[in-house]
Amino acid sequence: MRIKTKATVYATAAALLLLAVVSVVLMHSVKSELRDLVGIQQFTRVAGQAREIDDGFVLRQRALASAAQLGGTALAGRIRIDTAQWFLSGQPGMAELFDDLFFFAPDGAVLARHPFVPIAPGQSSADRPYFRDTLARRDGVISVPYVSRAGEPSVMLTAPVTDANGRHGDVLGGQLSLARKNFLGALREAKIGNTGEFRLIGRDRTIILHRDPARTMTAGPAPRESRFFDRAVTGNAGWNEAENSRGGEAVYGYMPLKTVPWVLVGSIPVEEAYAPVSAAERRMAIVAAAIALILAPLVWLAAARLLNPVVALRDAIHEMRAHPEKTVAIRAGADEIGDLARDFGALIAERAAAETAMREAERRLLDTAQHDSLTGLPNRALFLDRLESAVARGRRGGSRLALMYLDIDRFKSYNDSLGHATGDELLRAFAGRLRGAVRASDTVGRLGGDEFVILLEDLSKPEGAQAVADKILRAMQAPIAAGGHSLTVTTSIGVALADGADLESGRLLERADKALYEAKSAGRNTYRMAA
Repeated sequence: MRIKTKATVYATAAALLLLAVVSVVLMHSVKSELRDLVGIQQFTRVAGQAREIDDGFVLRQRALASAAQLGGTALAGRIRIDTAQWFLSGQPGMAELFDDLFFFAPDGAVLARHPFVPIAPGQSSADRPYFRDTLARRDGVISVPYVSRAGEPSVMLTAPVTDANGRHGDVLGGQLSLARKNFLGALREAKIGNTGEFRLIGRDRTIILHRDPARTMTAGPAPRESRFFDRAVTGNAGWNEAENSRGGEAVYGYMPLKTVPWVLVGSIPVEEAYAPVSAAERRMAIVAAAIALILAPLVWLAAARLLNPVVALRDAIHEMRAHPEKTVAIRAGADEIGDLARDFGALIAERAAAETAMREAERRLLDTAQHDSLTGLPNRALFLDRLESAVARGRRGGSRLALMYLDIDRFKSYNDSLGHATGDELLRAFAGRLRGAVRASDTVGRLGGDEFVILLEDLSKPEGAQAVADKILRAMQAPIAAGGHSLTVTTSIGVALADGADLESGRLLERADKALYEAKSAGRNTYRMAA
């Protein structure tokens, strides 16, 4: 079988395989993204409902507190039972917020109730935790769910009644029945989709509100019996998939309330939640099959057509390598693509190797020509070139620069007594300390032997060069380890300053060199500024 036929068959098969793989990966990705989207939507729905519940509690707490403050003033010094009933009856706005309003005496006795219900003798809420907590905290509370005397699961909101002197005693209460269609009870009938539902659970694993009235105010699953329940009661917010009480899988969203230690949970069966995912998978399978039917013949024709230039290119490369001087036209041929790949690869490899070797050789030559082999510092040629450039910039911009000329005091005695190897180590260490004492923008060079130069550009004031000289002298105070010896080394420095039109490289070197010898004449281990 010729290479064209092989390539066409292989390309077609590869394209079909690639299409299948892409389809599977894409369907998996879409499915994963849709699952995340459904989960996020579920969580967002629950979070929004939780905010409404929190807002409802806050609204009722504030309204109750305002009414309690008003009641403390209105009832001051009046007959308590009659005036308490009168006061509650005059709060139509409160009646819209609560199912029942209560007025409690300081001993817990029920003084009044609205809507009006005759108060049984001795009826008291002194034993209720919400009453005791209100008096103890001197602030309103939201009770834990309880079963009211009417047999309904309820929640009581309270506010202490304060008289004009700020004394607390009476308590105003607003009761919400979880069995009625108030802002809490309405959750029981609310639906998510067609079959989803909301429920309220307490951190103590009590089911506070459920669509099934028989499950309201009952104990929830024990720890580790329900994955979603375990995660929800920890107070975390989020969503996950877990098994529901009917043995099926459901998507749960859960959000802790801020006003009470409850968690709002929304659930929807997986088959309803992910119905769009299943529909998308079916549509994608149909689309993938249609694309495969259309693509297969197109790939067959395109592969056969595309291979003709490849064969012609192989022949052209052969001819170009044999006769580099000739301009070779690409001709059609019937040889193997493997020859083409090897020849072309060899040509590219040879060219790349030659170019790499040339660049490396150029780099080494340039480095050798411009840097001192012992210290790695710019050598005389490179330093003088940089000095000329700095001088030219200084003339144009009128900037100030300084040239420092320095050497190692009594270097010859170290070199002669300890050997050249130790002397070389000393020079390298000395160069390192010089680099550490100047700015990164400054140039440190070695002219030869133990002679070093430093170029300082853009000095704001002459004292800047003196500061650098002092810094270098301090840097040399610590002993230098060289050749197994700890050497105390000093240096003498000559500094020449110049700025503006006064800049001239040769003159600058002469002045710095003269200043260096003045420093040595002054006893070494110091610096002198050139006149």
